[in-house]
Amino acid sequence: MIKGVIFDWGGVVIEHNSKTVLEYCAREINVNVNDLASAYKPYDILMQTGEMTEDELWDIICKELGVPARHPG
Repeated sequence: MIKGVIFDWGGVVIEHNSKTVLEYCAREINVNVNDLASAYKPYDILMQTGEMTEDELWDIICKELGVPARHPG
């Protein structure tokens, strides 16, 4: 009996284009995409390994960039 199916989503099921995702998020919080990329980079591995939630990530990034915490999505 199959109890679950796991998909490797980014880059396997769909084309992973982090540049497009960063551009979208930068527009949503009204910051420069390069500034967002720099702010995100130190937390990338924490997000990828589940050691940080998405909400925690956005709270930290928005604080670092001086914008109101708004979770794009």
